[in-house]
Parts: sequence; C-alpha cells; structure tokens
Amino acid sequence: MSDQEFIKALTSINRWSKNKEVALHKPLLLLYMLGQYWHGASRIQKFSTLSPKFLKLMKKFYGPNTNELSALRPFYHLASSKKVWDLIYYPPGSFSKSNQPTPLKAKRANMQGGFTELSYHKMKKNKDWLIKIIFVILKKYFPASLHLPLLQEINVPSGTQPNYQQQILLNYHYSCSICKFPSTENDISTDLTVAYIKLPAFGGPLDVTNCISLCNIHNSLLDFGAISLANDGKILVSRRLKEIAPQLRLYEGNKALFPAEKKNWPNIDYLLWHRNTIFLCDRK
Repeated sequence: MSDQEFIKALTSINRWSKNKEVALHKPLLLLYMLGQYWHGASRIQKFSTLSPKFLKLMKKFYGPNTNELSALRPFYHLASSKKVWDLIYYPPGSFSKSNQPTPLKAKRANMQGGFTELSYHKMKKNKDWLIKIIFVILKKYFPASLHLPLLQEINVPSGTQPNYQQQILLNYHYSCSICKFPSTENDISTDLTVAYIKLPAFGGPLDVTNCISLCNIHNSLLDFGAISLANDGKILVSRRLKEIAPQLRLYEGNKALFPAEKKNWPNIDYLLWHRNTIFLCDRK
C-alpha cells in the first residue's frame, strides 16, 4: 500500500452521525494511539489497558458523563477500516453487527487493537512520517483551535523537534503552503520539502523566515520563478507561464498557508528579493 493510499484510508474512515453532527471518537482514538507510538508503545494495545486512559481523554472533549462503552465503540468499529486498524479477540468471529461487544465482553475476549503492521513499522522507523500522520488527522477532523490542545493531550511536542527542517514543516502543519497538501481535497501525492525563498547562493539563511514548506511540484515552480508570494501571502503567477500552463491560474490570488505564529511568517525582505530576482514577472 502506497503512502497516498494509506492517507486516503485514514481520511475516509466511516463515522457515526446524527442531525448533521459527526462523531470524532475514531479520530480521537487514532490520535491517542499515535501519541502512544511516539513514546515507544507496542503496536497492539489491550482494550482493558487502554480504556481508562483513553476514557479520560474522551471525558475532556465529551464531558464527564462519557462512559466506557463510548471508548469501546471506536476501538471495535475501526476494524471496518482494514487498511488502518487491526482488531483481535477470542474466539474470532464471536461478535457481529447483531451481537456487539460490551466493555465486559471485550475484556473477557481479550480484545486488542492497533494500526496495521505495515503502517506501524513505517511510523516506528520514521518519526517524521508519524508526526505527518498526526497532522493529517488533525487537519481532516479537528478545527485548528484544537490542534495544540490535542498535541498536548497526547504528549507529542508541538514546538521543539529533533531537527530544524522538521520544525519548519511543523510550523506549516506538514502541508504545502501553495496547494495545502496533504489536504484531503486534492490528489497531489508528492513529498514535502523545505524550500528557500532567498537562495543560499545569494546569502539566504537557513531560517524559519526564509524557508517555506512546499510539495516538490511547487518547490520547482518557486525555484523556476513561475510563482512567487506577495508580502500578504497572496500567490502570484507569472503571466508568461499562465499562457503555457493555464492550470496555474487555479492558485493565483489565493492566500498561501503561513504558520499560525506571525513571527514565523516569511520575511518580507526575502519575499521582495524573490519577486525582484527570480520571479518571471512581466517587466519590460
């Protein structure tokens, strides 16, 4: 399974809904598990062990009356997302749509669950990928105002990161500033990279205000001068390139994705340098 297929499966899990309200129990459980993996937990977790801690997290978001059955439902029903979640219990097949488990029955059946083996091993080997998956879930299912509180709840660092490049990607929520990849609303499947606005060969520093998170496609377009950014973050597209690549017009005038903290926004001096030096503008 490719990375993009996994992300698609992760962002299309079935969720219970009523009167236009959609439950967040499954995404919350996935975030909880990813937080556990960040700290070295094993792939498969027993429901009896996980339940008290996950229930505590659920109560913070759904109120003190949330019960253990509410914690069990996402744990059990995530099994329908076979590319994402593995579920084990004994004897196999003892539960069904007409015979669903209670918390007591789940514990007696030694019910266990976790991310699929392939996805878990990739996250275990590559923490950059793990945190990218965390932000995919945050962006898809939760409002931005909850991202930092949720990171704190699952004990995943939101500031200090293992390396400077990862910090910059984190500032941009592991998304391309131009197309918002890995947004679930587009099909771009390229990797992200940290791109310079003012190139190092011209004195551009490795600094959060001179670097921007871009997918490989838009990194190439920025370097080539096909696109640039105004000081307020509006995307500029070269008129010359629009004539031969009209699809670039889709982004023209849109606001680029900038970090939440304004101190981490691109420096306007570096943006000005790019527009004056690299951008294929229409000066005579």
